Amino acid sequence: MERLVYPWDLLDWQERVMEGMEGDDFSGREGVCVLGRLRVGKGTVVMPGVVVEGSVWVGDGCRLGPNCHLRGYVSMGNGCIAGQGVELKNCIIGDGTFIPHLSYAGDSIIGGDVNFGAGTVCSNFRHDEGEHRMMAGGRLETTGRNKLGAVIGDHVRLGANTVVLPGRVVPPGAWTMPGETFTGA
Repeated sequence: MERLVYPWDLLDWQERVMEGMEGDDFSGREGVCVLGRLRVGKGTVVMPGVVVEGSVWVGDGCRLGPNCHLRGYVSMGNGCIAGQGVELKNCIIGDGTFIPHLSYAGDSIIGGDVNFGAGTVCSNFRHDEGEHRMMAGGRLETTGRNKLGAVIGDHVRLGANTVVLPGRVVPPGAWTMPGETFTGA
């Protein structure tokens, strides 16, 4: 049996689970480009301009687009929005999370009932190409990853143009001010 110890282990697990996933047929949907696999739940709306590169699973009652880009392995819970100009790469997103416009999240785990203000970015790359470290269990742990975004708790509100630095943990219920850089300190 596989043992998941750290939050970032979920990203690797998601990739293995979704590797063989079958997608729904979007070949007749004008303006929707699926270059991988896209599977959507009941009542989910896929608007024109959506681009999928990889394996994406979306729950019931969600809205994708217009013009959002989903790549790598992305899973979204029920009642979520990935809206206008949003890019998501290798993310796990909980129920009721809204990422409505002009935002980016890479290699991140995002809880339920989270709201991204316009232009919010969860950065995932170290410019020195070094290995990310992240707080886990009160200690700074080595992750083995050169790309790692944030772990964001439930009920978080990120103000417009917030930047969450790579490898940060945003605690449940946290709020940021517009334009804030979240360092976790």
